[in-house]
Amino acid sequence: MRPRSVQVSEAQPGNEATGSGQDLGSVVSPGVSSSAFRVAPVSPVEQRLYDVQRSVLYGSADADRPVTVEQVCALAQRHGAGSISVVVDNDGLDPFGAVATPAERVLRFHEGALTLWIAIHEVAHLLPEVGVGHGPAFVSAMAGLLDSECGGSCGDRFRAGLISHAVPRLPARRDKGVFVLEVAGQFVAAKKSVGVGHATDASRMFSRSAAARAADRAQRRLCREVHVVQLA
Repeated sequence: MRPRSVQVSEAQPGNEATGSGQDLGSVVSPGVSSSAFRVAPVSPVEQRLYDVQRSVLYGSADADRPVTVEQVCALAQRHGAGSISVVVDNDGLDPFGAVATPAERVLRFHEGALTLWIAIHEVAHLLPEVGVGHGPAFVSAMAGLLDSECGGSCGDRFRAGLISHAVPRLPARRDKGVFVLEVAGQFVAAKKSVGVGHATDASRMFSRSAAARAADRAQRRLCREVHVVQLA
């Protein structure tokens, strides 16, 4: 089957695609298996994000509902992503697969992936401050899109999932936010004694300097490298 598409416009000035022999900066969602797209290894932080999406968005009435290609284009325009192209590709993508190529302003979906939360995820990659990757700017942008498109309760559910899975996000202020300590993929409870366990047991601190001091103490006790993870 030949992919069907809705072409809204060409790439906008300042977002020109790179040459055909270069990496276009595609962001491939989990579940994609295609020789057309190069899938980068999933980092621990990305895996936590995917786990949050599955646990709080998949199957939910407010976020996991069908959308059309036209609705995806309208969503992108409402939130400042501008004019984009959306392609339905049932041959190149696995069921529930989707991929964003910010440099070309193109989103590709298997028809099984045309649901609201997956569209929100892909559109977030096209916002000016985000682009390729699933770092703090991306997850903060996605939370805002969920607020707007699915309702505040959905956005709050997503944020609670980010915290419970210790997915880093942007702070409200540079030195203020919510911080926890991490060692080798596990989280540190640093109160009267220092222990290592699940993110729900992690000690939460509300300034970067306090977290850095706690990390130094934990590192001396554990004799292992301890990192500060910024949650909000």
